[in-house]
Amino acid sequence: MREIKFRGKCIDDCQYKGNWLYGCGFQDDFLDDEGNRMIYMNTENGPYRVDPETVGQCTDKMDKNKKLIWSGDKVDYNGETGTVKWCTEDAMFIIDFDTWQINFGQIYGYELEVIN
Repeated sequence: MREIKFRGKCIDDCQYKGNWLYGCGFQDDFLDDEGNRMIYMNTENGPYRVDPETVGQCTDKMDKNKKLIWSGDKVDYNGETGTVKWCTEDAMFIIDFDTWQINFGQIYGYELEVIN
């Protein structure tokens, strides 16, 4: 069974602020000043608050440069830029382009390049 990995950019006022944190994400029952649930990344160094817009799940695929691909990443595929997303309806990763989508499982990582 594969390990499900997440990442998010830390927004806590600490040494990790602005950096990627890796671990398991979870939501807290508390709300921030804007009324949004707080999302934390539970890391080996403890839980840290992360920006919800940056939270992504690892696809376990590497691009042509051997860089892990995460949901939320912008990727180049045959000269077109798309965004890797999790499709809840179909329970799979997809790449969403301006005018079309492709099932992430139908392509090889070496055909992609992470560009963000």
